[in-house]
Amino acid sequence: MRKFILKILIILLPFIIFFGWIEMKARQLPNTYATKKLNVEKRLDSIRILVLGSSHAFDDINPEYFSCTGFNFANTSQSLFHDSQLCLKYTDRMPRLKAVIFAISYFTFGFEMSDLTESWRDYFYYHYYGIRYPTLDRSDIKYYSYAALYTKQFLKDMILNKVDYGYTFGDIKENGWQKIDAIGDSTQINDK
Repeated sequence: MRKFILKILIILLPFIIFFGWIEMKARQLPNTYATKKLNVEKRLDSIRILVLGSSHAFDDINPEYFSCTGFNFANTSQSLFHDSQLCLKYTDRMPRLKAVIFAISYFTFGFEMSDLTESWRDYFYYHYYGIRYPTLDRSDIKYYSYAALYTKQFLKDMILNKVDYGYTFGDIKENGWQKIDAIGDSTQINDK
């Protein structure tokens, strides 16, 4: 019996190593959650204005135009639950903080990521910030694996080094803001 188990382990070892490598690589991917966490934690001592909200704030509020140091902590489909949890997690570590802006839009009230097809985003908040939505499913592999957070096609592209990280994850500035290209006639739109 012991020989049988040893043979099974020897057969499985290459697969375990391969999947371990994929998991390690997935943990190092530069996504919006990892990038914002890194950038906010570098600036905790200097942030005076903190911006929270969904993509409307993420793409629209550039702290560069504030008269003091600000950070845009908004993210795509970020709910009020996640806004409040991020605020509670970081504001005590921001000694110079004077104001928190919660960007409210038409869908802010009455929606949670768990209600949407983007419920997978809840797992990113769990992994990167330790924020656990109350109904987060512990039986889902995404609860334990970073690699499971991504699509199979994305993981395949990652393995084959075909991922354009700048295009895939956007261009997040150090102040947390992401500039997006205007759709249509962009002559009417400028940074101000």
